[in-house]
Amino acid sequence: MNSVKIDAKNNLEAVKAQPKAKAEQSSDAATPPIEQTSAPATDKLSVSARANTINELVARANELPEIRQERVAALRERIQSGDYRPDAGDIADAILKDEQP
Repeated sequence: MNSVKIDAKNNLEAVKAQPKAKAEQSSDAATPPIEQTSAPATDKLSVSARANTINELVARANELPEIRQERVAALRERIQSGDYRPDAGDIADAILKDEQP
């Protein structure tokens, strides 16, 4: 088995394990050796069609502006003209909803 040594200066050094002496090998006779394959293992990731759709929708939503200027301008106009009269109960409900974890 290979290992890594770290010296006092935090330098890394790969160390190959030395073969065991015959006396030591006989005591490990019950443990079969671990075979190493030459081909590396490959990982695969598959994503469902629903996940692809969600990713596309999120990307499209991220393209939208954070502040909708048309809506802001329309509300500003209504406030200045005195036509905007929000319900106090709706405002309180929205504040409370926003404060809940």
